Amino acid sequence: MMKTALTIAGSDSDGMAGIQADLKTFKHFKVHGLSVITAITAQAPEKVLSIHTVPAESISDQFEAVRSSFNIDGIKTGMLYTANTIEILREKLHKYDGPLIIDPVMIAGSGALLLQEDAIIPLIDTLLPLATIITPNIHEAERIAKIKIRTLEDMKIAAKKMRDMGIQGILMKGSHLNTPKITDMFYLEDDFHIHEKKRINASAHGTGCVFSAALLAGIINGSTPQVAFHRAEDHVSGIMKERALLENEQIMTLEREFRQGIARLENSKGFCKLIAEVRSNLAVGSEQMRSLEDIVTTEGRITQSYGYPIAIGPLELGGIHHVPRLLLSAQRLDNSIRAAINIRFKEEHVEACQLAKLDVQEIDRRKEPPKNLQKEGGTMEWVVEEVYKRHGKIPDAIFDRGDFKKEPMIRIFGRSATDVINKIFRILSFL
Repeated sequence: MMKTALTIAGSDSDGMAGIQADLKTFKHFKVHGLSVITAITAQAPEKVLSIHTVPAESISDQFEAVRSSFNIDGIKTGMLYTANTIEILREKLHKYDGPLIIDPVMIAGSGALLLQEDAIIPLIDTLLPLATIITPNIHEAERIAKIKIRTLEDMKIAAKKMRDMGIQGILMKGSHLNTPKITDMFYLEDDFHIHEKKRINASAHGTGCVFSAALLAGIINGSTPQVAFHRAEDHVSGIMKERALLENEQIMTLEREFRQGIARLENSKGFCKLIAEVRSNLAVGSEQMRSLEDIVTTEGRITQSYGYPIAIGPLELGGIHHVPRLLLSAQRLDNSIRAAINIRFKEEHVEACQLAKLDVQEIDRRKEPPKNLQKEGGTMEWVVEEVYKRHGKIPDAIFDRGDFKKEPMIRIFGRSATDVINKIFRILSFL
C-alpha cells in the first residue's frame, strides 16, 4: 500500500512553493500527498501580493478529515503564519509519534513576512520541540538560536543551542551564507553531517519546501535520516540545474524542442520495443554547439513504466550518457546534425530502418583501436569519424553488433528532434 505524507502549509499560487511544491515532491518520491492549507498567498517568484489566513475551524477540520480516513506515515509543516494556527497544531501534533519535519518558514525569498511576529515565540517554544527534524535556513536559524551565523562553526554552535532547547534534529541550509559553495549541515544524535555543493545561478524560490518534503518522503520510504538528507540534496540540485537551463534563452528554445520530442515518444507504447538495454536517450543541440554544455538531454534517460516510455529525471546539459557525445562528434563533421537518439539493436530493427528508406551504415566495434578507449568520449568520436570517412556524410543510422562488454546499438541522427522522432516512427511502422 502506498505510504502517505501530510503537508500543513500555505498555498502558493505560482506552484513553486508551499502546498503545491510539497505535493509534487511527494508524487515524485511515490508517496501519496495529503494536505492542510493554513493560508492562501497571491504569489509570484519575485513577490507576494497578499496573504489570507484560513479560518482556525477549517484548519482543524482539514486535519481531522485526513486523520480519520488515512494512516499518516509522516507530516511536514511549512508556512503557518499565525500564533492561532500554531496553537491548533500543537494540540493536534503533541501525541503524533511518526516523523515530523518542521520547516520554520518565516520570510519569503522576496522579503515578505510569512510568519507574524507574535507567532515566532510560540513556534520556537511549543512546536519546534515536537519535531523529528527542523530545516531552517540561516536567517531562520539566527532567530531561533539568537546568534549571528557567518561561518560553518557558527552553524554548529547554533545547532547545539537548538538541541539544548529540546529540538531533536537540526538540518540547517546554508545558501544565505556569503561563501563560494553552499554548505548544508545536519546535526543529529550529536553527529554533524556536512554537505557541500556548487552554487547554481537560478531562482531558488520554493526549494526549501521541496527539500523538506523530499526529506520526509525519503524517511517514510525507509531511508535513514542521513540517506534521506543526501537524496533530498540531490533532488533539489536537479531542480536548480533545470531552472538554470530554463533561464537561458537559447537553452529554453532547445528545451521546448526536446520536450515536444519526448512527449511524442512517451505517448507511443510501440517505442518501448526500441528502448536499449542501457536505456535510450534523446539529445538535442543548436547549430552553434561547441561542447556538451550546448546539448540538452535528460539525466535519467528514457525507460518504460506501465507499458509506456518515460523520460526520467530533470533536464541537464550534456551529462555522462554517450548520446550527447555522439551528437557532438557528428555535428563537428556536419553542423546540420542537431539531434540523436540510441535504440536497441536487433536484426529486425536494422531491417525496419532499411525498409523505412533510411541511410543505414554499420560499424565494426571490434576494429576500434585499444588506445581509443583511454580517451574520454573517444569511442563515440571513432564511431562517427570512421563512418564519415567511409561514407562521406553522416547517415540517418549507424549500428554495430557489439563486442566484448560492448552492447550492440543503433544510433539515429537528424536535423532536429522532430526529424529524429519522425524517423523513429517510420521505423516503428515496419515492426
